Amino acid sequence: MLFLIFFFLLSTLLILGGMASAYVVACREKLIRLSTCLLVCILWSTSIAVACYFFVSLPGSDLPHEYANQVVNFCIQLFFFAVCSLSLAPIATVPLALHWNRHR
Repeated sequence: MLFLIFFFLLSTLLILGGMASAYVVACREKLIRLSTCLLVCILWSTSIAVACYFFVSLPGSDLPHEYANQVVNFCIQLFFFAVCSLSLAPIATVPLALHWNRHR
């Protein structure tokens, strides 16, 4: 159970960290505008809010094994949100790839 929690949290942090760093680098290199970054942030926040509305269930009882299942389910939901946010990654990664390919 602990391995699942660790795996999903680590994967989520790597995906979101990679996306955030791609946007920061693309914005610093002036490949995308700051307004584009803010628009993507708003779009991502809105999509996460809508997904939370549909996917988050009400908490059950406070038994230890049910609490552990809730923690794993929460980690799986975070991982799902991170994977869904990969659809916004090309907005930053395509200009970065073109820039790096031109300056090789």
